[in-house]
Amino acid sequence: MFTFGKRLLLLVLLLIAGMALTGLFSSLIGALVPDAAKALRIAAIVQDLFGFILPAVVLAVMVTRLPADFLKIRGGGRCQWACAALTALAVVAAVPLINTLVVWNSSISLGPLHEPMARAEAAAEAASELMLGGGSVADLLLGLLIVGVFAGFSEEIFFRGALQRLLITRPMNPHLAIWTVAFVFSAFHVQFFGFVPRLLLGALFGYAAWWSASLWPAVVGHVFNNSLTVIVMWLVRRGDIAADAGSFGAFSPLWLPASLILTAAVLWSVRRICR
Repeated sequence: MFTFGKRLLLLVLLLIAGMALTGLFSSLIGALVPDAAKALRIAAIVQDLFGFILPAVVLAVMVTRLPADFLKIRGGGRCQWACAALTALAVVAAVPLINTLVVWNSSISLGPLHEPMARAEAAAEAASELMLGGGSVADLLLGLLIVGVFAGFSEEIFFRGALQRLLITRPMNPHLAIWTVAFVFSAFHVQFFGFVPRLLLGALFGYAAWWSASLWPAVVGHVFNNSLTVIVMWLVRRGDIAADAGSFGAFSPLWLPASLILTAAVLWSVRRICR
């Protein structure tokens, strides 16, 4: 019989083992694959598989006879796909709000830690740009597959499917569980200048999973959010849109209030339909 403490410890140990395997395979990939962009793409898939998907699946298999039910990847009722569509709509509605928070968060001074963290952030952005490649259709499709689909699904099955599910079945107050997991989710990316907007997105996905009793609305929302980012970056690289298009609506006296109202309305609809 696995108690809550044993389950949580097991998940942490599985995560550590998965990340260790990811580091090992990434080192081998870096040595064997001379193309830096290709090596980064393969390493990202390896992290998704061994760092997130495998720990979540192994935990579910070990602690219950119904792992698919534990991870909420089966069932959820007829409302789950309506909830998934509304979650994607909430992601779109929240764009000006999230962009405002990105600009605000990146302006926060961290004193002596600011410069090293800014350099780390710039290095992460440079690695993302290299992995996403150029402006070809093949680059777009690979970006959508790796950053959109794989990353969106793998992070959701770990954070909302395994960790949030584990905390809620503790039992823990669902709101506390959702915000705790959202905090861990944002902190795990180790990018302080996007911490607050990523925290709110994590909470959005957490509530979508809880209200619908299914992981799929959170997966759809996450995949949609990542895919929008990939598409915008691809269009910027091609010169089809301005470089500042990714900050659309930030602090806009028109778009920001509209974003707040529309996002709240969509979330209310998600809760009403799925609860």
